[in-house]
Amino acid sequence: MIKKLYECDCFNYERFILNYQHELLLTPNCAMVLVLMLKEYKKNKCFSVVSLKEKITISDKDFDFAVTNLLEREFYSIYVITEDGIGREAISLDGFFERAKEVLEGKNKVDYENDFFYVTQLIQKEINRILKPEEMEVVSSLITDDGFKAEDFKDALSYMKEHYKVLSIRNLVTSLNRYRKEVKEEKPVPNYVKDFLSSIK
Repeated sequence: MIKKLYECDCFNYERFILNYQHELLLTPNCAMVLVLMLKEYKKNKCFSVVSLKEKITISDKDFDFAVTNLLEREFYSIYVITEDGIGREAISLDGFFERAKEVLEGKNKVDYENDFFYVTQLIQKEINRILKPEEMEVVSSLITDDGFKAEDFKDALSYMKEHYKVLSIRNLVTSLNRYRKEVKEEKPVPNYVKDFLSSIK
């Protein structure tokens, strides 16, 4: 339904993204890139994401991070269509329309506590500054690739404040790994494991 409203110019996506930026968990740069995608999609579904770079006034790093973040979170997807034997890149924004529907219905499936937006806000509050694009990439990787949760970040931030004078992303990564290792080491050994080990001595 949202997609049909958008296609017949009955859905003000710019206002929607502005009003529901928090619920959609979008950083300002991600919101700008998403709006630009929706504008371009109106004109031509077969456009390259890279072609949008020259139409927006943010740095290449910020742009690359935004498009990667939106892709990882399935706001859009890329596919190839073939015409006369020539492949062309095309974009699907079905992910955005689905997310918009969930937000409007009050059914947001995203776990806020473990989302990139929530975690970056948490880190920025603790270190008292805005994260740089390369630091955001590190945080995104820690969540998506390494599986760290918001609770891990909270514990690691406390650990970092206790053990380091400088509050930085580098020290946060070290704290995450050290804290996780310490928690594993402190875990009590189950009795059945102790019994088994004593029986083989």
